[in-house]
Amino acid sequence: MKTKRIPCPHCGEPILPTAKKCRYCKERLDSKQPGFRSLYLMWLLSVVIFFLSLFFVRRIDVSTSTWSVILGLLGLNVLGGTIAYLMLIIKIFSSFKSKNAKLYGLASLLTFFMFFGLLFNLDGVEAKLGFAPPEFKQTISTTPTPIPLSSPSTVPKSKTTQQKAITTTNNTSSQITCTGPDGKTFQTTQEECDAFNKAWGNEPTPNPNEIVRCNIHPDCGGGYKEMTRSSCEQMTCCLTDVNGTPKFTSKSECSRQVNQNCINQVYDTYSQDVQFCNEHIGQDMGYDCMESANRLRDELMAICNQ
Repeated sequence: MKTKRIPCPHCGEPILPTAKKCRYCKERLDSKQPGFRSLYLMWLLSVVIFFLSLFFVRRIDVSTSTWSVILGLLGLNVLGGTIAYLMLIIKIFSSFKSKNAKLYGLASLLTFFMFFGLLFNLDGVEAKLGFAPPEFKQTISTTPTPIPLSSPSTVPKSKTTQQKAITTTNNTSSQITCTGPDGKTFQTTQEECDAFNKAWGNEPTPNPNEIVRCNIHPDCGGGYKEMTRSSCEQMTCCLTDVNGTPKFTSKSECSRQVNQNCINQVYDTYSQDVQFCNEHIGQDMGYDCMESANRLRDELMAICNQ
């Protein structure tokens, strides 16, 4: 009587129920090592967790301590997934002739390429799925980045890889003359000529008088304000007083106001010290009260003028 065979738990090939070792994949049946399916699912799960974590981490504000915990958990996830993937590859090569080994070998190879494809094109994939790219907030003391009013619609073509652009002497004209590496010139706008420079690796020098939309920090009201590029680069969101409200002003004005507030605080403290000394005239306090007040005032003024 022919003995009914059962599928091998590792490769799925038919084997005898009493077999101790599969003759197809060479795996021991009494071993507690995970099979193809378990290892592949572990690897796939780690990939899914990795991308989900990456998606949320790029969109939330976290402290330094929280970052350490998140990076630690991501590291453990990556380590576990890598170990599972390596064990799967070793298992596939050890029993490559079996049907399951070929099936999971192909699946693991496709998953591997998909992982790096998603990793290097994460923003594009998120955009296609309808998710906005993560926003990176600037801190309160940074200079806003100027944003041009308009962007070039087309980029002029050239047959060589280098070119230089020369502008006309009339700065008020909307057209400039761009000269290509072959010596030929063409009329175009400043924006398109700048894009032409950038496309061939020749970054144009920003025009300081160009009108830009200056990005204002949310703490100073947010939004944009039109001004020249040079003016925008000199502006900042300034907090002149710890109890005051931040305001959008020039760096020089910010520095002047910060210095003046510091001086005012020094003289307020000095006035209180002088009043204290006058109230205790004739008392033996073990030190010269006015001399101590003057010395403290000079030390604080030196800090303000740094």
